[in-house]
Amino acid sequence: MRTRSYTALQTLHRPLHFSRAYSSQPTPSASAPPSDPPATPTTLVAPPSPISHLRPIRYASPSTLRSGSRPSSSSGSPHPYSTAEFCPSSNNDADELAFHLARERLDAFNDRFWADNNVRCEEARRRWLEGVREGEERDMALQVFWAEWAKANRRRYLNWTIAWWKGQLGLLRPAFRIARRNAARRVLAAVGLSSQ
Repeated sequence: MRTRSYTALQTLHRPLHFSRAYSSQPTPSASAPPSDPPATPTTLVAPPSPISHLRPIRYASPSTLRSGSRPSSSSGSPHPYSTAEFCPSSNNDADELAFHLARERLDAFNDRFWADNNVRCEEARRRWLEGVREGEERDMALQVFWAEWAKANRRRYLNWTIAWWKGQLGLLRPAFRIARRNAARRVLAAVGLSSQ
């Protein structure tokens, strides 16, 4: 089996290929001609990063979630931000924007931590195994390495776990507000009243 090794720099410049996640759109058959992506907002998931081993996610922007329209760029050039995401509108309030940005920040924090951890771990493992022959001697050396690595990085993993869960709990307040407001809008719409 042939494996590819990547450096951090190669990974940063490698294009991400996203696939649709949780999309209700039917997948086109292999013989169908390629078409433009559907106008419905979807969350996109890329293949795992070779360094962090996490799957990057591009979330549908908050302004398109309710309206169902895709933000368009007037210049036609790719831009890292959707201009509709930051435009003031009745569909885009502070809770949605806070939730969207906090979720992306937490994902970036998680990816940075695991990329750094995996690079450090791989380098330490390579140094540890220098001069060790294959077979039982290598297996024993790896057992000792993993025990030492876990002991040496215990505090670092604990700090990451605390920060990760604080971030997850921080997402609950804006998510709850958004869900409560959307439920109220649905109820008002069902009885024929406007939520505006």
